[in-house]
Amino acid sequence: MEPAVWSGVANAPAAPAARAVRDGVIARPGLFQRLTQAQRVAQVSAPPGSGKTILLRSWIAECGLTGRVAWVAVPGDCDAQRFWVSVTGAL
Repeated sequence: MEPAVWSGVANAPAAPAARAVRDGVIARPGLFQRLTQAQRVAQVSAPPGSGKTILLRSWIAECGLTGRVAWVAVPGDCDAQRFWVSVTGAL
């Protein structure tokens, strides 16, 4: 999976009017498609406040995966054993 790229340009053109907005969240069909095409595990990495949680929660709801998803937050100081214990607990 290729990383998302943000240009950081403050005067970027406005988003196209064709994007659907539901419950105050802009639809991201391209990102939803990339998540859907991922195998069993997807890593989403971006700066704080960039919309990772909203993206994933809206994709989970859109795909009807609410009962089939394990959510594990990984703190920066997490070692491998704590990570896998968290994954096991979430499953």
